[in-house]
Amino acid sequence: ENTAEDMLYTPRFAITSKGVDSLVFWHYYDTENGSDGGYVQYLNVSGNWSTLGQANDTTAVNWYTDTLNGPEAFSGNSGGWIRSAISIDSSNVPTMASITQFRFVFTSDGSGNGGDGWAIDDLWVKIPKQPIDAGVTAINTPVDSTVVGTQQTVSVDIRNFGLDTLTSIPVTYKVGNSQPVTETWTGSLNPDNTTTFIFSQTYAGPGVDYKLCTYTDLAQDGNNANDTTCRMIDKKTPPYDAGIVAIDPIIQYQGGTTDTTWFQKDVEVKVWIKNFGSNTLTSMDVEYEAGTLTPVTETWTGTLASGDSVEYIFNQTFTSSIGTYTVCGRTYLTNDADPSNDEYCETWEGIQNGIESDELPGFVLYQNKPNPVDEQTSIDFEVPKAGKAEFEVVDMFGRELYTEEMSVNAGSHTVKLNGKDMPSGIYYYSVTFDGHRLVRKMVISK
Repeated sequence: ENTAEDMLYTPRFAITSKGVDSLVFWHYYDTENGSDGGYVQYLNVSGNWSTLGQANDTTAVNWYTDTLNGPEAFSGNSGGWIRSAISIDSSNVPTMASITQFRFVFTSDGSGNGGDGWAIDDLWVKIPKQPIDAGVTAINTPVDSTVVGTQQTVSVDIRNFGLDTLTSIPVTYKVGNSQPVTETWTGSLNPDNTTTFIFSQTYAGPGVDYKLCTYTDLAQDGNNANDTTCRMIDKKTPPYDAGIVAIDPIIQYQGGTTDTTWFQKDVEVKVWIKNFGSNTLTSMDVEYEAGTLTPVTETWTGTLASGDSVEYIFNQTFTSSIGTYTVCGRTYLTNDADPSNDEYCETWEGIQNGIESDELPGFVLYQNKPNPVDEQTSIDFEVPKAGKAEFEVVDMFGRELYTEEMSVNAGSHTVKLNGKDMPSGIYYYSVTFDGHRLVRKMVISK
C-alpha cells in the first residue's frame, strides 16, 4: 500500500493485559521478501515500544522469518493462514511492564508492493493460572425471557479456574439496576471443574427488557476478568395483569382542577383501568380510598382488550375533608401477575372556597380560578332554583366594568371572564339572585 521508503504504519489495535502467559493469533502475509513485513511490539517498563521475540525464538511457534534491515519480521509469503504463538514471562521478556499493551506494526520500502500485505485474525491472550480464581461461566435459568411479575429462579454454573481446590464462593446476581443478591456456594470444587449453583432468593420478572448479570466475589481472586457472565432477558406479557394508571375527582358543584375538591361537598371518583396482560378482561373489583375514610370497593364489568384502558366512575361518592389528603385507586384482578401496577395514588386538597348566602341557602359564590388573573379566569356559582342572575365586575372605586344577565336553572354555573384588557389591580365581582347579592375580590396581575 505504501510508496514511501521505510514507512512505519500506525498500530492497528492495542491490547491491555496483566500477567500475560502467551500471545496467540492466526495470520496471513504476502509481502516482498526481505523488504516488507510485520512484527509485534510491546510497551516496556520505560514506556517505550520494544519488538516482541525474534526469528527462530525458542519460546515461540512460527515466529518471524526475516530481518528488515534491523527489526525482525514476518516477511515473504506464509502460504496461507498460519498460527503463531509466543510465551511471555519475566525470563524471556524481562523489560515488559506488569500492565502492558501490544501492537502490530507493518513496514515496507518504496518498491515491490504487489502482495496482499498482512492479515491478522483470531487473536487471544492467555494468562497463567492463579492459585485462587473462580467465575460464573453460564446462566442456566432464566433462559431468554421472563413473564412480568412471576417469580424467577437464578441458576448458574461456577468454574474453578485456579490451582487450589475451593470450598466456599460468594455468588451474586443483579437484575437491571436493582440491588444485588448475594449468596454463598459451599462444597468442594477441584481445579478446572464446574458446579451448578441455584440461588434460594427469587425475583419478580420486571415489566421491561433487562440485563441479568451474575458474578463471583472470591477473596484474593487472581483474575477478575472471568468472574462475570451477563445475559439480556426479554419481558413476556402475562395473561392476567391490570392496574390503575390515573385517578381524578369529579366535583359535582363546580368544574375545578383535577386535584382540588370543595370542603364538605360530595365528590365522585374516576379512575382509568389499564389491561397490562395478554388476555381480554371482562370483570374485576376496583377500589378507591380517600384519606382515612373506609375504602370503597365496586365491580367493573365490560370488555377490555390487551393494552387498552377504560374509564370507571364509582357510584359511591365521598365528602371532602379540608386540607390535603391522599386518594388511591386499586384493582383486584384474579390471578393478577404484577401487583406493583395495581395501585395509583394522588394528593388532593379540600378547600373552603365558596361563600354562601345566610338568607338564601344554596346560593353560593366561589373564588375565581386562577387568581391572580393574567388573561382568562373562571368564576363558579350555585343557585338553589331557576331564575334570573346578574353578574357584575367593578373596580376599587365602584365603577362598573362588566355586567351580564342570565337565565339559570338550579345548580352550578360558570362565568368565563377575559381580563386581558383590564389593567393590573384589585377588582370585585358579584352575583345577584332572587334579591340576594354575594361579592368576592380578585386580583389582576400582568
